[in-house]
Amino acid sequence: MPGYHTIADFRKDNAVAFKKAFKIFVSFLKGEDMLSAEMIAIDGTKIRAQNNKKNNFNEAGLAKHVAYIENKTQEYLALLDEYDAIEDKQAKALKQQEVIQKIAILKERKQKYEQFTEILNNSDDKQISTTDPQSRSLPVKEGITNVCYNIQTVADSKHSLIVEFETINEGDQGQLSNMACKAKQILEVEQITALADKGYHTGKQLQECRQEHITTIVAYPDRSSRAAQKQTESGLPAQNFAVIALQKRVFSRSNIRVMFVNKQSINYDHTKDTTRPLYSQYNRNLGLEYNLASSTNKWTGKAMLVKSFSPG
Repeated sequence: MPGYHTIADFRKDNAVAFKKAFKIFVSFLKGEDMLSAEMIAIDGTKIRAQNNKKNNFNEAGLAKHVAYIENKTQEYLALLDEYDAIEDKQAKALKQQEVIQKIAILKERKQKYEQFTEILNNSDDKQISTTDPQSRSLPVKEGITNVCYNIQTVADSKHSLIVEFETINEGDQGQLSNMACKAKQILEVEQITALADKGYHTGKQLQECRQEHITTIVAYPDRSSRAAQKQTESGLPAQNFAVIALQKRVFSRSNIRVMFVNKQSINYDHTKDTTRPLYSQYNRNLGLEYNLASSTNKWTGKAMLVKSFSPG
């Protein structure tokens, strides 16, 4: 049984041969009438790389690392100045040696980050991965990224068999026309219909597909704000709160206070979807409060009156 290193090296050393073998297999499937060659589905799968997030750098991240090192170095230099005042020479020497070693480590790290910055400035790449050089930080879910590869696959509609694939290190956008055209070529057809999710929806890609006689059925992405999207998913309206309070002293130590609280629903219309729970468009509260405190503090008390207003 070969080890995983042997298998990995075999795949890497024979990548071209694997691609040719796959094309022959697709031709075989077509000859056996296993493919419709009329409709395809395109999607991407994120595969985690060996590269840790800490070993993936971009220009902004490198700038933060360098700034941190410079600030830390200044702190250590200030410590050296403080240690100069220590009378015990042996203790002073030990402390200074420890700080000098830390400064040397920071200097070495700074040089490494500056080298990475120079590489980025002299290339078209926007990221550097040190362990798995071709991997990139890509979004895998909303607000979540990971250092990975993106495996683009095209499946035929008849038996969901894969007819084309490609490993890339960027997102799905920009891949619709590329993958659809490759599938169209390997299936040897003049026209084809391509299905994809909203991650592939860009005007340029749709136009390119149209020019290549590829009919596209692509989900339209939600352009609304994050808050509006959450409202749609949960059925809960966004809320805006406003509070006004006025207070005036009366007599010697007493005071009277007026409060107004307004809760207003935003971007919410329950009449458009009767399946949602019903929420008031607004709720307003007007309150009057009197706090009694006599000059000698013999008499104290409080009285409050609140009135609530809602539609209907």
